[in-house]
Amino acid sequence: MIIRSRRTLARTRSATSPSILAAFLALALAGASACDNPLPSSYNLPGNTAFPEGIAADTDRGTFYASSLAQGTIFRGRLGERDASVFLQPGQDGRAVSLGLNLDRARNRLFVSGGATGLTFVYDTNNGQLLGKFSTGVTPSSDPNAPTTFVNDVTVLSNGDAYFTDSIVPTVFRLPASAIGQGSNTQPLEAWLDLNNTAFQYQSGSDLISSLNANGIVASPDGQYLVVVQTNTGKLFRITVATKQVTEITGVNVPGGDGLVVSGTTLYAVHQATPPIVRINMAADFASGTDSPLPSQPTGLLAPTTAALAGNRLLIVNSQIDKLFAGTAPTPPFTVTAFTLP
Repeated sequence: MIIRSRRTLARTRSATSPSILAAFLALALAGASACDNPLPSSYNLPGNTAFPEGIAADTDRGTFYASSLAQGTIFRGRLGERDASVFLQPGQDGRAVSLGLNLDRARNRLFVSGGATGLTFVYDTNNGQLLGKFSTGVTPSSDPNAPTTFVNDVTVLSNGDAYFTDSIVPTVFRLPASAIGQGSNTQPLEAWLDLNNTAFQYQSGSDLISSLNANGIVASPDGQYLVVVQTNTGKLFRITVATKQVTEITGVNVPGGDGLVVSGTTLYAVHQATPPIVRINMAADFASGTDSPLPSQPTGLLAPTTAALAGNRLLIVNSQIDKLFAGTAPTPPFTVTAFTLP
């Protein structure tokens, strides 16, 4: 934003109409207000047992949404305010768990991944109305440590179609935009891509964490490719949407990779390791990548799971999920850290 000085305004006063001058003054005041009231460096989520996991940001509306792994709550916050509030109540619509989130801003839709329930949900961001509830069709396990399905993350293309990862079932599920709003009953997700017999080979583990395969998913800006991280191997894969071809992305590995964020051909991966944010310069065709370490890293993170891009800032979820699994008390409040990208 360009703001003229008082001296410059004085020189141009005689040649500037009152309406234009008023506009310049309004810009100046807005700039001063922004300087006096910088955006918060962190955001507080209500509740002492939230254990947030997913996040999505809408910079056009100045809002963000965060999910609760432990309760299924969906929180909504404003980028200019420190404290978020409850947008969707815990357990509502059978949403006992909520993980990855994404937004279809053009259609005012919020997509929610339901973890071990095998469910996904779509809500109207204007009023919180449920627009659709969908299932992988896999019967959930009664053992939380041995899930039979685990819908983990979601990305949305410009046409409104959403793609979900399942960390246990080797399938990428698709939810066509046309299927949303067709009824209140639980409907099946489309098993869009069977990952068996592809380059993306699922691995089994001795516990839940080591059994998590496909996790974070993002789409290239042109919508041609999906990029998925395999948590238990650290591998990244490219899926060509038009042909469903799966190839391993060469040149980079993110052990324990969780959430992904894409900006142009720059990919950010979040994981609970050092450094917590991995920056990767991707090739134009997303077939390969090169590690590009950030000159500085966010501090004070508490078991980060994922992030969302809001302007030039990453909004990073401090899940404290390690304490949830260990059965130890978390440190309230639960927060989202805002990290300005260098």
